[in-house]
Amino acid sequence: MVSVFALYAVSAVRVQRDALAEAERARQVLAVRRGVEHLSTLVSGVSSTTDRVGAALTDPRIESDAVRLALAREAVGASTGLHDVAVYLPDGSLIDALLGAGASALPAPLPTMPPAGLGGRYDTERYAEGVWLSAGATENGPLVRYVKRVEREGQLRAWVVGTLSPQRFCEVVATVSAEHLGAADRLSALEEGARSLTQACGRPDHALEYLGQIGQFEPREAIRNDFGLSREVRGRDGVGRVVTVQSLPALGWLLVAERPTREAYAALEDARRALIVRAVASVLAAALMGAWLAARVTRPIMALTRLALAYGRREFTRRAELTTRDELATLGGAMEEMADEIRRGEAEMVRRDRVERDLARYLPASVAGEIARGEREVALGGQRAMVTVLFADVVGFTPFAEANEPERVLGFLNDLFTVLSEVVFRHGGTLDKYLGDCVMAVFGAPTPQADHVARALAVAEDMHRFVSSGAALWRSKYNFEVRLAIGIHTGEALVGNLGSEARLDYTVIGDTVNVAARLETLASPGRTLVSEAVMLAAGDVAGFVSLGAQPLRGKREAVSVYEVET
Repeated sequence: MVSVFALYAVSAVRVQRDALAEAERARQVLAVRRGVEHLSTLVSGVSSTTDRVGAALTDPRIESDAVRLALAREAVGASTGLHDVAVYLPDGSLIDALLGAGASALPAPLPTMPPAGLGGRYDTERYAEGVWLSAGATENGPLVRYVKRVEREGQLRAWVVGTLSPQRFCEVVATVSAEHLGAADRLSALEEGARSLTQACGRPDHALEYLGQIGQFEPREAIRNDFGLSREVRGRDGVGRVVTVQSLPALGWLLVAERPTREAYAALEDARRALIVRAVASVLAAALMGAWLAARVTRPIMALTRLALAYGRREFTRRAELTTRDELATLGGAMEEMADEIRRGEAEMVRRDRVERDLARYLPASVAGEIARGEREVALGGQRAMVTVLFADVVGFTPFAEANEPERVLGFLNDLFTVLSEVVFRHGGTLDKYLGDCVMAVFGAPTPQADHVARALAVAEDMHRFVSSGAALWRSKYNFEVRLAIGIHTGEALVGNLGSEARLDYTVIGDTVNVAARLETLASPGRTLVSEAVMLAAGDVAGFVSLGAQPLRGKREAVSVYEVET
Protein backbone atom coordinates (compact mmCIF):
# COMPACT_ATOMS: atom_id res chain seq x y z
CA MET A 1 0.00 0.00 0.00
CA VAL A 2 2.81 2.39 0.90
CA SER A 3 4.57 1.67 -2.37
CA VAL A 4 1.39 2.35 -4.33
CA PHE A 5 0.86 5.77 -2.76
CA ALA A 6 4.56 6.54 -2.97
CA LEU A 7 4.35 5.85 -6.71
CA TYR A 8 1.37 8.15 -7.05
CA ALA A 9 3.12 10.83 -4.99
CA VAL A 10 6.25 10.67 -7.14
CA SER A 11 4.12 10.77 -10.30
CA ALA A 12 2.14 13.75 -9.05
CA VAL A 13 5.29 15.65 -8.06
CA ARG A 14 6.77 14.97 -11.49
CA VAL A 15 3.64 16.22 -13.25
CA GLN A 16 3.54 19.32 -11.09
CA ARG A 17 7.19 19.98 -11.74
CA ASP A 18 6.64 19.64 -15.49
CA ALA A 19 3.70 22.03 -15.29
CA LEU A 20 5.73 24.58 -13.33
CA ALA A 21 8.63 24.14 -15.75
CA GLU A 22 6.32 24.93 -18.66
CA ALA A 23 5.02 28.00 -16.83
CA GLU A 24 8.55 29.19 -16.03
CA ARG A 25 9.62 28.74 -19.64
CA ALA A 26 6.61 30.75 -20.76
CA ARG A 27 7.59 33.45 -18.27
CA GLN A 28 11.17 33.53 -19.51
CA VAL A 29 10.12 33.46 -23.15
CA LEU A 30 7.94 36.51 -22.41
CA ALA A 31 10.88 38.24 -20.69
CA VAL A 32 13.22 37.49 -23.58
CA ARG A 33 10.59 38.63 -26.07
CA ARG A 34 10.20 41.91 -24.22
CA GLY A 35 13.98 42.24 -24.15
CA VAL A 36 14.10 41.65 -27.91
CA GLU A 37 11.33 44.24 -28.46
CA HIS A 38 12.94 46.91 -26.25
CA LEU A 39 16.44 46.38 -27.65
CA SER A 40 15.12 46.30 -31.23
CA THR A 41 13.27 49.57 -30.61
CA LEU A 42 16.41 51.06 -29.04
CA VAL A 43 18.78 50.14 -31.87
CA SER A 44 16.17 50.95 -34.53
CA GLY A 45 15.94 54.47 -33.13
CA VAL A 46 19.74 54.82 -33.22
CA SER A 47 20.05 53.53 -36.80
CA SER A 48 17.14 55.63 -38.13
CA THR A 49 18.49 58.79 -36.44
CA THR A 50 21.98 58.10 -37.84
CA ASP A 51 20.47 57.64 -41.32
CA ARG A 52 18.58 60.95 -40.95
CA VAL A 53 21.75 62.78 -39.91
CA GLY A 54 23.64 61.40 -42.91
CA ALA A 55 20.80 62.32 -45.27
CA ALA A 56 20.48 65.85 -43.83
CA LEU A 57 24.21 66.64 -44.00
CA THR A 58 24.60 65.43 -47.61
CA ASP A 59 21.25 66.45 -49.12
CA PRO A 60 22.06 68.60 -52.19
CA ARG A 61 18.64 70.24 -51.97
CA ILE A 62 19.63 72.02 -48.75
CA GLU A 63 21.99 74.82 -49.68
CA SER A 64 22.52 76.26 -46.19
CA ASP A 65 25.08 74.57 -43.93
CA ALA A 66 23.32 76.11 -40.94
CA VAL A 67 20.04 74.44 -41.89
CA ARG A 68 21.79 71.09 -42.40
CA LEU A 69 23.44 71.33 -39.00
CA ALA A 70 20.18 72.41 -37.33
CA LEU A 71 18.28 69.47 -38.81
CA ALA A 72 21.03 67.06 -37.76
CA ARG A 73 21.08 68.42 -34.20
CA GLU A 74 17.30 68.22 -33.93
CA ALA A 75 17.42 64.56 -35.01
CA VAL A 76 20.19 63.69 -32.53
CA GLY A 77 18.53 65.57 -29.67
CA ALA A 78 15.24 63.71 -30.17
CA SER A 79 16.84 60.24 -29.82
CA THR A 80 16.93 58.85 -26.25
CA GLY A 81 19.15 55.87 -27.07
CA LEU A 82 21.85 57.67 -29.07
CA HIS A 83 25.17 58.65 -27.51
CA ASP A 84 26.62 60.41 -30.55
CA VAL A 85 26.73 60.52 -34.35
CA ALA A 86 30.12 60.99 -36.03
CA VAL A 87 30.47 62.00 -39.69
CA TYR A 88 33.57 61.11 -41.74
CA LEU A 89 34.87 62.02 -45.19
CA PRO A 90 35.10 59.24 -47.80
CA ASP A 91 38.79 58.81 -46.93
CA GLY A 92 37.85 58.04 -43.30
CA SER A 93 38.89 61.34 -41.63
CA LEU A 94 36.54 62.81 -39.00
CA ILE A 95 34.42 65.85 -39.98
CA ASP A 96 32.41 66.41 -36.80
CA ALA A 97 30.45 64.60 -34.08
CA LEU A 98 27.06 65.47 -32.53
CA LEU A 99 26.44 64.33 -28.94
CA GLY A 100 23.02 63.08 -27.91
CA ALA A 101 21.03 64.37 -24.94
CA GLY A 102 22.76 63.50 -21.69
CA ALA A 103 25.80 61.99 -23.44
CA SER A 104 29.02 61.71 -21.43
CA ALA A 105 32.55 62.37 -22.64
CA LEU A 106 33.11 58.64 -23.14
CA PRO A 107 33.09 56.89 -25.45
CA ALA A 108 34.80 59.47 -27.68
CA PRO A 109 34.14 59.37 -31.45
CA LEU A 110 36.83 57.60 -33.52
CA PRO A 111 39.33 60.14 -34.98
CA THR A 112 39.52 58.12 -38.21
CA MET A 113 37.87 55.06 -39.70
CA PRO A 114 40.60 52.45 -40.17
CA PRO A 115 39.30 49.08 -41.43
CA ALA A 116 40.77 47.33 -38.39
CA GLY A 117 38.77 49.61 -36.12
CA LEU A 118 35.50 48.70 -37.80
CA GLY A 119 35.84 44.98 -38.23
CA GLY A 120 37.73 44.64 -41.53
CA ARG A 121 37.39 45.66 -45.18
CA TYR A 122 34.61 48.10 -46.15
CA ASP A 123 32.08 46.03 -48.11
CA THR A 124 30.20 48.54 -50.29
CA GLU A 125 26.96 46.57 -50.59
CA ARG A 126 26.90 45.60 -46.91
CA TYR A 127 27.69 49.04 -45.46
CA ALA A 128 25.24 50.76 -47.83
CA GLU A 129 22.42 49.17 -45.78
CA GLY A 130 24.08 49.90 -42.41
CA VAL A 131 26.04 47.49 -40.18
CA TRP A 132 26.12 47.08 -36.37
CA LEU A 133 29.63 46.51 -34.95
CA SER A 134 30.80 45.92 -31.38
CA ALA A 135 34.00 47.64 -30.30
CA GLY A 136 34.67 46.76 -26.65
CA ALA A 137 33.27 48.46 -23.56
CA THR A 138 33.22 51.69 -21.56
CA GLU A 139 32.80 52.27 -17.85
CA ASN A 140 29.04 52.76 -18.45
CA GLY A 141 28.35 49.75 -20.67
CA PRO A 142 29.12 48.06 -24.01
CA LEU A 143 30.41 50.04 -26.98
CA VAL A 144 28.23 49.28 -30.04
CA ARG A 145 28.29 51.35 -33.25
CA TYR A 146 26.13 51.56 -36.37
CA VAL A 147 28.11 52.29 -39.55
CA LYS A 148 26.63 53.34 -42.89
CA ARG A 149 27.82 54.61 -46.25
CA VAL A 150 26.09 57.78 -47.46
CA GLU A 151 25.85 57.82 -51.25
CA ARG A 152 24.45 60.33 -53.74
CA GLU A 153 24.11 59.44 -57.44
CA GLY A 154 26.16 56.28 -56.91
CA GLN A 155 29.10 58.15 -55.34
CA LEU A 156 30.33 57.81 -51.75
CA ARG A 157 29.80 61.19 -50.07
CA ALA A 158 30.43 60.40 -46.40
CA TRP A 159 30.40 57.83 -43.59
CA VAL A 160 28.10 58.18 -40.59
CA VAL A 161 28.73 56.26 -37.37
CA GLY A 162 26.04 56.24 -34.63
CA THR A 163 27.06 55.03 -31.17
CA LEU A 164 24.44 53.32 -28.98
CA SER A 165 24.21 54.87 -25.51
CA PRO A 166 25.97 52.33 -23.22
CA GLN A 167 24.05 53.56 -20.18
CA ARG A 168 20.67 53.32 -21.95
CA PHE A 169 21.49 49.76 -23.13
CA CYS A 170 22.22 48.70 -19.55
CA GLU A 171 19.04 50.39 -18.25
CA VAL A 172 16.82 48.57 -20.78
CA VAL A 173 18.31 45.15 -19.99
CA ALA A 174 18.12 45.72 -16.21
CA THR A 175 14.50 46.98 -16.36
CA VAL A 176 13.23 44.02 -18.41
CA SER A 177 15.11 41.60 -16.14
CA ALA A 178 13.74 43.14 -12.94
CA GLU A 179 10.13 43.28 -14.21
CA HIS A 180 9.95 39.74 -15.59
CA LEU A 181 12.69 37.71 -13.85
CA GLY A 182 12.68 39.15 -10.32
CA ALA A 183 16.15 40.76 -10.36
CA ALA A 184 18.08 43.20 -12.55
CA ASP A 185 20.97 40.83 -13.37
CA ARG A 186 19.13 37.82 -14.83
CA LEU A 187 19.05 38.85 -18.51
CA SER A 188 22.29 38.74 -20.51
CA ALA A 189 23.23 39.66 -24.08
CA LEU A 190 26.07 38.01 -26.03
CA GLU A 191 27.50 39.15 -29.37
CA GLU A 192 28.94 37.01 -32.14
CA GLY A 193 32.14 35.50 -30.83
CA ALA A 194 30.37 34.62 -27.55
CA ARG A 195 31.48 37.86 -25.86
CA SER A 196 29.23 39.31 -23.18
CA LEU A 197 27.73 42.77 -23.76
CA THR A 198 25.98 43.00 -20.40
CA GLN A 199 29.17 42.27 -18.44
CA ALA A 200 30.21 45.81 -19.38
CA CYS A 201 27.20 47.04 -17.36
CA GLY A 202 29.18 46.40 -14.15
CA ARG A 203 27.75 43.05 -13.07
CA PRO A 204 28.95 39.42 -13.28
CA ASP A 205 27.72 37.47 -16.29
CA HIS A 206 27.53 33.66 -16.17
CA ALA A 207 25.66 33.22 -19.47
CA LEU A 208 28.58 31.44 -21.16
CA GLU A 209 28.74 28.96 -18.27
CA TYR A 210 25.05 28.12 -18.71
CA LEU A 211 25.36 27.81 -22.51
CA GLY A 212 28.27 25.40 -22.07
CA GLN A 213 26.08 23.11 -19.97
CA ILE A 214 23.19 23.13 -22.45
CA GLY A 215 25.61 21.92 -25.14
CA GLN A 216 22.98 21.27 -27.83
CA PHE A 217 23.81 24.12 -30.17
CA GLU A 218 26.71 26.20 -31.46
CA PRO A 219 26.40 29.84 -30.28
CA ARG A 220 27.76 31.34 -33.51
CA GLU A 221 25.25 29.44 -35.64
CA ALA A 222 22.41 30.22 -33.20
CA ILE A 223 23.14 33.96 -33.40
CA ARG A 224 22.83 33.94 -37.19
CA ASN A 225 19.45 32.14 -37.15
CA ASP A 226 16.10 32.52 -35.41
CA PHE A 227 16.90 30.26 -32.44
CA GLY A 228 15.14 29.61 -29.12
CA LEU A 229 15.71 27.03 -26.37
CA SER A 230 14.85 26.49 -22.64
CA ARG A 231 16.71 24.07 -20.33
CA GLU A 232 17.55 23.44 -16.67
CA VAL A 233 21.22 23.67 -15.72
CA ARG A 234 23.33 23.68 -12.57
CA GLY A 235 26.04 26.35 -12.19
CA ARG A 236 29.49 26.04 -10.67
CA ASP A 237 28.00 27.36 -7.42
CA GLY A 238 25.77 24.25 -7.26
CA VAL A 239 22.55 26.26 -7.73
CA GLY A 240 20.05 24.88 -10.24
CA ARG A 241 18.66 27.34 -12.77
CA VAL A 242 16.11 27.48 -15.59
CA VAL A 243 17.80 29.07 -18.64
CA THR A 244 16.16 30.37 -21.85
CA VAL A 245 18.16 31.35 -24.96
CA GLN A 246 16.82 33.48 -27.85
CA SER A 247 18.74 34.86 -30.84
CA LEU A 248 18.48 38.37 -32.31
CA PRO A 249 19.90 37.75 -35.84
CA ALA A 250 19.46 41.33 -37.09
CA LEU A 251 22.05 42.52 -34.55
CA GLY A 252 24.07 39.34 -34.20
CA TRP A 253 23.18 39.04 -30.49
CA LEU A 254 22.05 36.20 -28.24
CA LEU A 255 19.77 36.92 -25.22
CA VAL A 256 20.01 34.58 -22.21
CA ALA A 257 17.45 34.64 -19.33
CA GLU A 258 17.93 32.67 -16.10
CA ARG A 259 16.17 32.18 -12.75
CA PRO A 260 17.00 29.84 -9.84
CA THR A 261 14.88 26.69 -9.89
CA ARG A 262 14.15 27.08 -6.16
CA GLU A 263 12.51 30.43 -6.88
CA ALA A 264 10.81 29.19 -10.06
CA TYR A 265 9.41 26.06 -8.40
CA ALA A 266 8.69 27.51 -4.95
CA ALA A 267 5.20 25.99 -4.96
CA LEU A 268 6.62 22.52 -5.57
CA GLU A 269 7.88 21.97 -2.00
CA ASP A 270 4.48 22.79 -0.54
CA ALA A 271 2.81 20.39 -2.94
CA ARG A 272 5.37 17.67 -2.18
CA ARG A 273 4.79 17.95 1.60
CA ALA A 274 1.03 17.88 1.08
CA LEU A 275 1.31 14.70 -0.98
CA ILE A 276 3.46 12.99 1.66
CA VAL A 277 0.89 13.79 4.36
CA ARG A 278 -1.88 12.47 2.12
CA ALA A 279 0.07 9.25 1.40
CA VAL A 280 0.69 8.58 5.11
CA ALA A 281 -2.95 9.25 5.96
CA SER A 282 -4.05 6.98 3.14
CA VAL A 283 -1.83 4.11 4.41
CA LEU A 284 -3.62 4.26 7.74
CA ALA A 285 -6.99 3.94 6.02
CA ALA A 286 -8.51 0.75 4.77
CA ALA A 287 -7.45 -0.88 1.50
CA LEU A 288 -10.66 0.15 -0.19
CA MET A 289 -10.13 3.72 0.86
CA GLY A 290 -6.63 3.49 -0.61
CA ALA A 291 -7.92 2.29 -3.97
CA TRP A 292 -10.51 5.07 -3.97
CA LEU A 293 -7.87 7.67 -3.22
CA ALA A 294 -5.64 6.28 -5.96
CA ALA A 295 -8.38 6.72 -8.53
CA ARG A 296 -9.21 10.13 -7.10
CA VAL A 297 -5.60 11.32 -7.50
CA THR A 298 -5.09 9.89 -10.98
CA ARG A 299 -7.87 11.85 -12.62
CA PRO A 300 -6.73 15.33 -11.46
CA ILE A 301 -3.13 14.43 -12.33
CA MET A 302 -4.15 13.69 -15.90
CA ALA A 303 -6.19 16.89 -15.96
CA LEU A 304 -3.15 18.85 -14.73
CA THR A 305 -0.99 17.15 -17.36
CA ARG A 306 -3.38 18.18 -20.12
CA LEU A 307 -3.53 21.70 -18.69
CA ALA A 308 0.27 21.98 -18.61
CA LEU A 309 0.51 20.84 -22.25
CA ALA A 310 -2.18 23.36 -23.26
CA TYR A 311 -0.30 26.19 -21.53
CA GLY A 312 2.86 25.06 -23.28
CA ARG A 313 0.97 25.70 -26.54
CA ARG A 314 0.01 29.18 -25.15
CA GLU A 315 -3.68 28.23 -24.83
CA PHE A 316 -4.05 30.37 -21.73
CA THR A 317 -7.87 30.30 -21.69
CA ARG A 318 -7.98 26.54 -20.87
CA ARG A 319 -9.16 25.53 -17.37
CA ALA A 320 -8.34 22.49 -15.21
CA GLU A 321 -11.97 21.90 -14.17
CA LEU A 322 -10.92 20.04 -10.99
CA THR A 323 -13.52 19.37 -8.30
CA THR A 324 -11.35 17.45 -5.80
CA ARG A 325 -11.01 20.42 -3.38
CA ASP A 326 -7.50 19.31 -2.39
CA GLU A 327 -3.93 20.42 -3.02
CA LEU A 328 -4.11 19.35 -6.66
CA ALA A 329 -7.14 21.56 -7.16
CA THR A 330 -5.19 24.38 -5.46
CA LEU A 331 -2.28 23.78 -7.82
CA GLY A 332 -4.65 23.76 -10.80
CA GLY A 333 -6.11 27.07 -9.63
CA ALA A 334 -2.62 28.52 -9.23
CA MET A 335 -1.75 27.42 -12.78
CA GLU A 336 -4.93 29.04 -14.09
CA GLU A 337 -4.13 32.29 -12.26
CA MET A 338 -0.61 32.17 -13.69
CA ALA A 339 -1.99 31.75 -17.24
CA ASP A 340 -4.45 34.62 -16.71
CA GLU A 341 -1.64 36.85 -15.43
CA ILE A 342 0.50 36.10 -18.47
CA ARG A 343 -2.41 36.75 -20.83
CA ARG A 344 -3.45 39.96 -19.05
CA GLY A 345 0.18 41.10 -18.88
CA GLU A 346 0.67 40.70 -22.61
CA ALA A 347 -2.61 42.49 -23.39
CA GLU A 348 -1.79 45.29 -20.93
CA MET A 349 1.66 45.81 -22.43
CA VAL A 350 0.15 46.10 -25.91
CA ARG A 351 -2.55 48.52 -24.67
CA ARG A 352 -0.12 50.61 -22.66
CA ASP A 353 2.31 50.95 -25.57
CA ARG A 354 -0.52 52.02 -27.90
CA VAL A 355 -1.96 54.56 -25.44
CA GLU A 356 1.46 55.97 -24.64
CA ARG A 357 2.31 56.43 -28.33
CA ASP A 358 -1.00 58.25 -28.95
CA LEU A 359 -0.73 60.50 -25.89
CA ALA A 360 2.89 61.40 -26.64
CA ARG A 361 1.65 63.31 -29.69
CA TYR A 362 0.04 65.89 -27.37
CA LEU A 363 1.77 65.63 -24.00
CA PRO A 364 5.37 65.26 -22.78
CA ALA A 365 6.59 61.67 -22.86
CA SER A 366 6.77 61.42 -19.04
CA VAL A 367 3.12 62.54 -18.63
CA ALA A 368 1.96 60.23 -21.44
CA GLY A 369 3.72 57.31 -19.71
CA GLU A 370 2.03 58.09 -16.37
CA ILE A 371 -1.43 58.14 -17.99
CA ALA A 372 -0.75 54.90 -19.89
CA ARG A 373 0.37 53.17 -16.66
CA GLY A 374 -2.72 54.42 -14.79
CA GLU A 375 -0.67 56.67 -12.49
CA ARG A 376 -2.49 59.82 -13.61
CA GLU A 377 -6.30 60.10 -13.91
CA VAL A 378 -7.94 61.56 -17.03
CA ALA A 379 -11.35 63.01 -16.09
CA LEU A 380 -13.51 66.12 -16.48
CA GLY A 381 -12.59 69.05 -14.29
CA GLY A 382 -9.56 71.13 -13.46
CA GLN A 383 -7.60 72.91 -10.80
CA ARG A 384 -5.83 76.22 -10.33
CA ALA A 385 -2.11 76.27 -11.03
CA MET A 386 0.70 78.73 -11.68
CA VAL A 387 1.53 78.35 -15.37
CA THR A 388 3.27 80.16 -18.21
CA VAL A 389 1.43 80.38 -21.54
CA LEU A 390 3.16 80.94 -24.91
CA PHE A 391 1.53 81.89 -28.22
CA ALA A 392 3.63 81.70 -31.43
CA ASP A 393 2.03 83.02 -34.63
CA VAL A 394 3.30 83.04 -38.25
CA VAL A 395 3.52 86.67 -39.43
CA GLY A 396 1.95 87.32 -42.83
CA PHE A 397 0.34 83.91 -43.07
CA THR A 398 -3.06 85.14 -44.33
CA PRO A 399 -1.72 86.57 -47.65
CA PHE A 400 0.33 83.40 -48.12
CA ALA A 401 -2.75 81.19 -47.55
CA GLU A 402 -4.85 83.28 -49.96
CA ALA A 403 -2.22 83.05 -52.72
CA ASN A 404 -1.56 79.28 -52.53
CA GLU A 405 -3.46 76.03 -52.93
CA PRO A 406 -4.80 74.46 -49.68
CA GLU A 407 -2.51 71.42 -50.10
CA ARG A 408 0.55 73.66 -50.32
CA VAL A 409 -0.54 75.65 -47.25
CA LEU A 410 -1.17 72.44 -45.30
CA GLY A 411 2.27 71.09 -46.29
CA PHE A 412 3.94 74.25 -44.96
CA LEU A 413 2.01 74.14 -41.66
CA ASN A 414 2.87 70.48 -41.16
CA ASP A 415 6.58 71.20 -41.75
CA LEU A 416 6.54 74.15 -39.35
CA PHE A 417 4.38 72.58 -36.62
CA THR A 418 6.51 69.43 -36.60
CA VAL A 419 9.53 71.54 -35.66
CA LEU A 420 7.73 73.86 -33.20
CA SER A 421 6.04 70.93 -31.41
CA GLU A 422 9.37 69.13 -30.99
CA VAL A 423 10.89 72.29 -29.49
CA VAL A 424 8.01 72.50 -26.96
CA PHE A 425 8.38 68.83 -25.97
CA ARG A 426 12.18 69.06 -25.60
CA HIS A 427 11.72 71.72 -22.92
CA GLY A 428 9.01 69.75 -21.07
CA GLY A 429 6.07 71.85 -22.26
CA THR A 430 2.53 70.74 -23.11
CA LEU A 431 1.16 71.43 -26.59
CA ASP A 432 -2.31 72.79 -25.84
CA LYS A 433 -3.64 73.33 -29.38
CA TYR A 434 -3.07 74.65 -32.90
CA LEU A 435 -5.10 77.75 -33.78
CA GLY A 436 -4.79 78.06 -37.55
CA ASP A 437 -1.19 79.22 -38.02
CA CYS A 438 -0.68 79.75 -34.27
CA VAL A 439 0.72 77.36 -31.61
CA MET A 440 -0.36 77.54 -27.95
CA ALA A 441 1.94 75.88 -25.42
CA VAL A 442 1.70 75.63 -21.61
CA PHE A 443 4.48 75.19 -19.04
CA GLY A 444 3.94 74.16 -15.42
CA ALA A 445 0.98 71.87 -16.12
CA PRO A 446 -0.13 69.11 -15.95
CA THR A 447 3.16 68.42 -14.13
CA PRO A 448 4.25 71.30 -11.85
CA GLN A 449 7.55 72.92 -12.91
CA ALA A 450 9.31 75.42 -10.68
CA ASP A 451 11.13 76.89 -13.70
CA HIS A 452 8.15 77.11 -16.08
CA VAL A 453 8.94 80.76 -16.97
CA ALA A 454 12.53 79.91 -17.93
CA ARG A 455 11.32 76.97 -20.03
CA ALA A 456 8.89 79.16 -21.97
CA LEU A 457 11.60 81.77 -22.68
CA ALA A 458 13.97 79.02 -23.84
CA VAL A 459 11.29 77.66 -26.20
CA ALA A 460 10.72 81.13 -27.68
CA GLU A 461 14.45 81.55 -28.29
CA ASP A 462 14.75 78.11 -29.93
CA MET A 463 11.71 78.75 -32.13
CA HIS A 464 13.15 82.02 -33.47
CA ARG A 465 16.58 80.44 -33.99
CA PHE A 466 15.25 77.45 -35.92
CA VAL A 467 12.94 79.56 -38.09
CA SER A 468 15.88 81.86 -38.85
CA SER A 469 18.17 78.95 -39.82
CA GLY A 470 15.49 77.38 -42.02
CA ALA A 471 14.29 80.61 -43.62
CA ALA A 472 16.26 80.10 -46.83
CA LEU A 473 14.88 76.58 -47.27
CA TRP A 474 11.28 77.66 -46.74
CA ARG A 475 11.79 80.70 -48.99
CA SER A 476 12.93 78.47 -51.87
CA LYS A 477 10.29 75.80 -51.20
CA TYR A 478 7.22 77.95 -50.50
CA ASN A 479 8.29 81.45 -51.66
CA PHE A 480 7.39 82.67 -48.18
CA GLU A 481 9.51 84.62 -45.67
CA VAL A 482 8.75 82.78 -42.42
CA ARG A 483 8.93 84.81 -39.21
CA LEU A 484 7.25 84.32 -35.83
CA ALA A 485 5.62 86.72 -33.38
CA ILE A 486 5.57 85.35 -29.83
CA GLY A 487 3.78 86.43 -26.68
CA ILE A 488 4.35 85.05 -23.15
CA HIS A 489 2.51 85.66 -19.87
CA THR A 490 2.62 83.87 -16.52
CA GLY A 491 0.08 83.67 -13.75
CA GLU A 492 -2.64 81.57 -12.17
CA ALA A 493 -5.03 79.73 -14.48
CA LEU A 494 -7.51 76.87 -14.41
CA VAL A 495 -5.99 73.77 -16.05
CA GLY A 496 -7.73 70.48 -16.75
CA ASN A 497 -10.02 68.56 -19.07
CA LEU A 498 -12.86 70.43 -20.77
CA GLY A 499 -15.71 68.82 -22.72
CA SER A 500 -17.84 65.78 -21.98
CA GLU A 501 -17.34 62.20 -20.82
CA ALA A 502 -17.29 61.15 -24.48
CA ARG A 503 -14.80 63.77 -25.73
CA LEU A 504 -12.18 65.55 -23.59
CA ASP A 505 -9.85 68.42 -24.43
CA TYR A 506 -6.98 69.27 -22.09
CA THR A 507 -6.65 73.05 -21.97
CA VAL A 508 -5.90 76.15 -19.87
CA ILE A 509 -8.52 78.80 -19.11
CA GLY A 510 -8.14 82.24 -17.57
CA ASP A 511 -6.89 85.79 -18.01
CA THR A 512 -3.31 84.49 -18.21
CA VAL A 513 -4.16 82.90 -21.57
CA ASN A 514 -5.86 86.07 -22.86
CA VAL A 515 -2.90 88.32 -21.97
CA ALA A 516 -0.42 85.97 -23.66
CA ALA A 517 -2.56 85.94 -26.83
CA ARG A 518 -2.81 89.78 -26.86
CA LEU A 519 0.98 90.12 -26.41
CA GLU A 520 1.50 87.85 -29.44
CA THR A 521 -0.74 90.08 -31.63
CA LEU A 522 1.27 93.10 -30.43
CA ALA A 523 4.69 91.56 -31.18
CA SER A 524 6.56 92.50 -34.37
CA PRO A 525 8.01 89.83 -36.69
CA GLY A 526 10.88 87.88 -35.18
CA ARG A 527 10.33 89.33 -31.68
CA THR A 528 9.03 88.06 -28.32
CA LEU A 529 6.91 90.24 -26.00
CA VAL A 530 6.34 89.37 -22.35
CA SER A 531 4.42 90.77 -19.42
CA GLU A 532 5.96 92.36 -16.35
CA ALA A 533 5.18 89.16 -14.40
CA VAL A 534 7.38 87.17 -16.80
CA MET A 535 10.18 89.75 -16.63
CA LEU A 536 10.20 89.67 -12.81
CA ALA A 537 10.07 85.87 -12.59
CA ALA A 538 12.79 85.34 -15.21
CA GLY A 539 15.59 86.84 -13.15
CA ASP A 540 18.84 86.77 -15.13
CA VAL A 541 17.63 84.09 -17.57
CA ALA A 542 17.15 86.73 -20.30
CA GLY A 543 17.50 90.46 -20.95
CA PHE A 544 14.48 92.71 -21.48
CA VAL A 545 13.71 96.14 -22.96
CA SER A 546 10.71 98.01 -21.56
CA LEU A 547 8.08 99.17 -24.09
CA GLY A 548 6.08 100.94 -21.40
CA ALA A 549 2.41 100.49 -20.63
CA GLN A 550 0.46 99.25 -23.66
CA PRO A 551 -3.32 98.96 -24.09
CA LEU A 552 -4.45 95.39 -24.69
CA ARG A 553 -7.82 94.47 -26.15
CA GLY A 554 -10.17 93.29 -23.41
CA LYS A 555 -8.10 94.91 -20.59
CA ARG A 556 -9.46 98.06 -18.95
CA GLU A 557 -6.01 99.18 -17.80
CA ALA A 558 -2.79 99.33 -19.81
CA VAL A 559 -0.27 96.51 -19.24
CA SER A 560 3.49 96.93 -18.83
CA VAL A 561 5.11 95.19 -21.81
CA TYR A 562 8.73 94.11 -22.28
CA GLU A 563 10.62 92.84 -25.33
CA VAL A 564 13.12 90.00 -24.96
CA GLU A 565 16.61 91.06 -26.05
CA THR A 566 18.16 88.96 -28.82
